[in-house]
Amino acid sequence: MKRLAGYPHWFFAVLMTAMACLLCTGTALLPSMLEMRLDMEMTWRVEGGARLLVAASHCAAGFLLVGMVGALLVIHVRIGWRRRLNRISGTTLVVLVIMLLVSTLGIYYLGDELLSRVSSVTHVSAGLLTVVVVVWHSIKGRRLRRENSVWKVDITPDVCEASHCQMR
Repeated sequence: MKRLAGYPHWFFAVLMTAMACLLCTGTALLPSMLEMRLDMEMTWRVEGGARLLVAASHCAAGFLLVGMVGALLVIHVRIGWRRRLNRISGTTLVVLVIMLLVSTLGIYYLGDELLSRVSSVTHVSAGLLTVVVVVWHSIKGRRLRRENSVWKVDITPDVCEASHCQMR
């Protein structure tokens, strides 16, 4: 299993598991959302108690992922930003996560029917787009890791002393 530098060996596996759980449970809840929020006729949807279990699983995985995204911001995002790596896909992911969080609050707390619908559609759209951007970000990251020049430290003589060198 892949390992993210600066994180425990289990971090990447748990991150991918949480994202897969969110994708599966969100997909399972999609027919119910279309039926309840957009008044569309669905031939299949998760019923009653099972829907509650799927929704609770989706929520729990979301909470886990929010915590993990916070951990990614501290090291992974900061290093990538400083090195000017994968900025477009990384920034897009951060924006999508913010959209997902805000739309989640709208789904839970907006009483107005129209605003609740907008939140639901935004949440589903951002969630599906996040899957595409995560794949794009991963592919770009693999390509960057193959380039040795990306990981070389730039040390200049004017900031080096006898036993201590600083990175720019």
